[in-house]
Amino acid sequence: MHYARNSKHGSPYVVRASGRPLDGAHPKYAAIHKRLNRVRGSARAHTCVDCGGRAREWSYDNRDPQEVRGQVGRFVCAYSLKLEHYEPRCTPCHRKFDWRESKGAAHAEA
Repeated sequence: MHYARNSKHGSPYVVRASGRPLDGAHPKYAAIHKRLNRVRGSARAHTCVDCGGRAREWSYDNRDPQEVRGQVGRFVCAYSLKLEHYEPRCTPCHRKFDWRESKGAAHAEA
């Protein structure tokens, strides 16, 4: 352990916190999903909250008053920094849920 620390940091007494440092003010979308898998396990180990089938993805419930928006590929997505705001869903239910939520948001803005 001391040899590895000395090789990596130039001193055997340097201890770094695990994980990569954050870019910006908060973790990005991908980092939150990695954290979900680490803390709550794979979504596949759970049942879908909508249909009771096998879940495949973690789905944001859109209920965090302090939600964050971030670029995910070509899209801007809302997500939460709090893991309790995610539910396991199968892919079809996740898509339907997101579609319903986006339509509800569009009607609320109008």
